[in-house]
Amino acid sequence: ELYFSKKERDDYFKILQKKGSLTNFKNKQKRKDGKEIWILTNVTLVGKDRIEGTLIDITEQVKVENKIKESEKNYKNLTENSPYGVFVHIDGKILYANKETYKILGIKNGTRITKNLNIYDFILSENRKEAQQRTQKALQGKDVPFKEFKLKKGINNQTIHVDVKPILLNYKGEKAIQVFFKDITIEKELSKSKLRATIAEESNRVLHKEIKERKRTEQQLINSEEKYRDLFENATDLIQSVDTAGNILYVNKAWKTELGFTDREIKNLNIFDVVHPDCIKKCEKIFSEVIKSKKDKPLKVSYELKSKKGKKIIVEGSVSLKFKNGKPFSTRAILRNVTLKNEAELKLEQQEKTLRAITETINDVFYLYNITEKKYEYISPNSKEVLGASPKFFYSGKKHTLTYGHPEDVKKMIEAHKLVDSGKPYNIDYRLIIKKKIHWINERSFPIKGAKGITVANSGICRDITDLKETERELNESIKEKEVLLKEVHHRVKNNLQVISSILNLQSSYVEDENTLNILEESQNRIKSMAFIHESLYQTTDFSKINFSEYVISLSKNLVHSYRVYSNLIDLQLSVGSIFLDLDLSIPCGLILNELVSNSLKYAFSKQQKGVIKIELLEKNNTISLIVQDNGVGLPKEINYKNTASLGLQLVMTLVEQINGTINLNNEKGAKYIITFKKD
Repeated sequence: ELYFSKKERDDYFKILQKKGSLTNFKNKQKRKDGKEIWILTNVTLVGKDRIEGTLIDITEQVKVENKIKESEKNYKNLTENSPYGVFVHIDGKILYANKETYKILGIKNGTRITKNLNIYDFILSENRKEAQQRTQKALQGKDVPFKEFKLKKGINNQTIHVDVKPILLNYKGEKAIQVFFKDITIEKELSKSKLRATIAEESNRVLHKEIKERKRTEQQLINSEEKYRDLFENATDLIQSVDTAGNILYVNKAWKTELGFTDREIKNLNIFDVVHPDCIKKCEKIFSEVIKSKKDKPLKVSYELKSKKGKKIIVEGSVSLKFKNGKPFSTRAILRNVTLKNEAELKLEQQEKTLRAITETINDVFYLYNITEKKYEYISPNSKEVLGASPKFFYSGKKHTLTYGHPEDVKKMIEAHKLVDSGKPYNIDYRLIIKKKIHWINERSFPIKGAKGITVANSGICRDITDLKETERELNESIKEKEVLLKEVHHRVKNNLQVISSILNLQSSYVEDENTLNILEESQNRIKSMAFIHESLYQTTDFSKINFSEYVISLSKNLVHSYRVYSNLIDLQLSVGSIFLDLDLSIPCGLILNELVSNSLKYAFSKQQKGVIKIELLEKNNTISLIVQDNGVGLPKEINYKNTASLGLQLVMTLVEQINGTINLNNEKGAKYIITFKKD
């Protein structure tokens, strides 16, 4: 876009070879179309003949600066060409005066009155008190009319008569008094002559014209000052005016806000009081270069300030030299706080480097797909090894490596790409045939939202999961083999337990003692309760858990049947929901249930008495509650169920302890046992 002459290029290289980099260099350039623009240059010398860096178009910023200069120039022209003396003072100290003021007061043009003179030194003692009172009224915002005063003029202290009007003015952020005055000594002298009437009439006419002109000029000055003040005070940039000694003359609201100083504190500040210690030498050099240049040409700068609290503030902008009576008077800087911008740029650059290092060193392929422009913005360099196609393949506009897709997976891949275009996420596994070898790929895609929640891009990760799929296949085969073995083991255990139960059953046919027969029957029931568990595991497809609810139903019904109690005498009520337990909990819980239900069947009811046995199985917050109750005679009061000679209850207490559970007995209306334990 730009044209650089050989001389400009040579000048760049000379500066860069000396400095190594060119930071915030401002100059005017021509584009190819001939249009002139202002450029902010930040470049670094790389090697001997190569420059890398950025060029920023700051034409609009320069236009704003020029408008500010034009406003200042207009204000100066209005006052300097006024037929009235115009000066600005604070507490009598003159801060600014036009040429007519020098003439009326008899001061040689060019004297730096702002450093040496006080307006009250020119007012005769008889008028001084009244002049100070009028100044106070003006400071209060009151309208103060024109008034005649006597002043001392020149080195001979000649007395002159002047017509004076003070008005309130905001001068560089402070309340000041702007004074309009005119030498009326001649009119006073003419009024004493014989032609007083004629001269008075003419004077009135002239005075009327001058008053009208004065009001017009005054209004123009006020309007210009307001525009000038508003422009600077409401600017978001930091604006400062500093004299050639470094003393701060003016700062705008943004400057005070950013650095945290009050108007009173700023009065006594030198610009180097607010320059960061790390940047003192750099700022001294900038300040010296601007003053020595003796040109009203902005110099692009970047340096660091220090707030009242010691915080470092990075600013960049331009500094220009201002003249007064043809001599350097002050510098004016328009600066912008770029602290956060610099920190953000550094952080972003570091994050980008880190992210790129990650994406280019790991085996996965990362990509970013621009949905709006229908193209890939980025894809990892290792895409050739993982997906069978180089990044160039994707950047060329082809959607995916469908050419390499397995025939059985191509349809799935096409559907996934449609989701990409619509900005929807997906996670799929598919196969690619690369160099006659099948590769399994896992691809995950995530939408990236823009303004108003609209999806503008998709980011994704592709991973070669061939080894994982092979391992998964081998594991599945191994699991299937082990499941067959486990089923066989549980089947044989169940058969062995049934053999033992059958042996006990045969043995009982040779026993005539009733007590021994009961013992054999109880042992047989206990063995059956364990056999049911292994039967459940033989029939299940998941060896990690057993449907304990179904087990409770089967076991309780089997117990009622084994004790040869007719169904019309015992009402078995079950409320067991759907609860699954592992093997380590199922076997002891099954034995506990066996003992408690057996006790109810044997002891709770008298012969031919109808009764109810209720079994509940509940789960809440990972805690299991097993409740077994009957409406029989209950446990005798003299028996302590936690410490009894009964083998059945001893076995129950041991098993409850084994599963880290608790057991409680409610013996008011039959026996009600409540066993609670953690599921995990």
